[in-house]
Amino acid sequence: MLRILVTGHLGLIGSRLIPLLDEHEVIGLDRIDGNDILTCDLPDVDLVYHLAARTNVVDSMKDPLSDARDNVLGTVRIAEHYKNTKVIYTASAASIDPQSPYGISKLAGEYYIKTTVPNYVILRFPNIFDKDAKQGLIPAVLNNDTVKVYGDGSQMRDYVHASDAAKGLLLAKDWECGEYALSSGRGTSTGDIARATGKPIEWLPARTGEKQESLLELRAPGWLPTIDVIEYVRRYSHTRV
Repeated sequence: MLRILVTGHLGLIGSRLIPLLDEHEVIGLDRIDGNDILTCDLPDVDLVYHLAARTNVVDSMKDPLSDARDNVLGTVRIAEHYKNTKVIYTASAASIDPQSPYGISKLAGEYYIKTTVPNYVILRFPNIFDKDAKQGLIPAVLNNDTVKVYGDGSQMRDYVHASDAAKGLLLAKDWECGEYALSSGRGTSTGDIARATGKPIEWLPARTGEKQESLLELRAPGWLPTIDVIEYVRRYSHTRV
């Protein structure tokens, strides 16, 4: 049995990871319950999942200081405190040729982990979706009678469901030090997702900071996604969540 710290344990992915770690002693830290990673006491543990982060691209354009505080400085503190512990860091496809403060902050986090923690796993995530998410395209198209699409709908994204992402994180605790990536294996356009709902579409100007293409190559031993984003949208598009 391991003593494991999960930062951001109340978030979309963290809340799905916690039940998968039921054989271990798990400590969760999250700003939602008042634990600021920069100031709270950090426990002694055998393994760290560092999930806590600001993840909204548009918000990072509006408030890059808060984004950098949590994503960069928060990661620096984790890296410094746990330099002798295995750290699993959730990175992002937005870090590849970053075009927003969010992408830059997550890329900086990768470098701090790699240069400070000898035993690390950096796991890059694509777009994580779930109908219960508080942000993102999928809950937006499911919860509104009219679907808003920013740009011409040709933007390509790699979508992985939150429960599949949590299973990848579970496997990651046994991976060797290195960099990995989850991927659905294909890109899905924003327009195709909008059309899959069967709802009216409102076309709006593209938003600054959002990439035209955000895809990953699968590099995750023993892991494959199980939930297809188009099938998921079709299944839930007629039910308010």
